[in-house]
Amino acid sequence: MLPSTFEDYLEAILTITDNGGRTATLEEIAAALGTGKEVAGMTVASLIEEGYLERAAAAVRLTEKGRSVASRVARKHRVLQCFLTEMLGVDAEAASKEACTLEHGISDETIERLSSYMNGAQSSPGRLGRCRGRDTCT
Repeated sequence: MLPSTFEDYLEAILTITDNGGRTATLEEIAAALGTGKEVAGMTVASLIEEGYLERAAAAVRLTEKGRSVASRVARKHRVLQCFLTEMLGVDAEAASKEACTLEHGISDETIERLSSYMNGAQSSPGRLGRCRGRDTCT
């Protein structure tokens, strides 16, 4: 299991690269994570060394290993955020922050069960069902 910081970096790079379609610069990564360029550079170097990222000119891209982890973390985030907003009525911004914290400790099996539960559950009266019909909960 990777440290949560590494997972956050991989998830951010996945988002920056539009799910792997392009590369991400150190500046983009640092900005996305609200960190300094030097700290981002050290973390990116570690992720390259571990085989999660590869250099591409003045930027980086996810390896298959990195894309696998990033996709799994991003899915956990989506499912948790959807659950918090749709099922519990938590504000979207707060739900995103909570999901970011929770995504690192929850198992893939629990996410699968939560996603299945949500896909079969009725929306509460008055709820908009914001996540229904989108790829947010899957």
